Amino acid sequence: MVKYTLNYFPAAGRGEAIRLMFHAAGVDFNDNRMAGEEWAKNKPDARRFPLHQMPTLEVDDNVICQSSAIGRFVARELGFYGNSSLEQAAIDQVCETFNDIGAEIIKIMFGGHDEETKKTKFEEFYASDKYKLLMGFVSKTLKRHNEGKDFMIGEKISLADFVLVGVLCMIELDLKEFPEITALRERVLSIENVKKYMDTQKK
Repeated sequence: MVKYTLNYFPAAGRGEAIRLMFHAAGVDFNDNRMAGEEWAKNKPDARRFPLHQMPTLEVDDNVICQSSAIGRFVARELGFYGNSSLEQAAIDQVCETFNDIGAEIIKIMFGGHDEETKKTKFEEFYASDKYKLLMGFVSKTLKRHNEGKDFMIGEKISLADFVLVGVLCMIELDLKEFPEITALRERVLSIENVKKYMDTQKK
């Protein structure tokens, strides 16, 4: 049996979509959450952290770094990466779009702003043409592939759905104009193994 260890901070961030896939598939993994002194102590370990950053995924004696690479690897291993090259491309497009959204959010969250300025900048971003373009693309992808089915790319859950929920675990995006995305999140969160995991995060 393959042994998986996910190394990441004790937060949702770039690790949550990966955690969600393991839980949804019912696959055991070591959810190794490190912060503060523990991370400072382990960070120089070039074998486990070749870029001195997290997340990394240990697969037996191998180490994978970069969150997008880890996400695609886990999706392939657990059957969450579509049934064709075109479906995989559609999944990748959604994931890259959320990376773009996440980059904008990180600039605001960690830009050295006080809370009031952060609030203003988030409001400006959500009202911007860029946000509407990015979220509009996700919405159109959902509608184009969904056709009354359950998930982002048809009736089978995929990496794209887990990335969506992972982002929304980090921050509540403004989804007033995108109720279909809110509904998709709820469908993912209602999956039994996902629900069990999310319930543990509320304690």
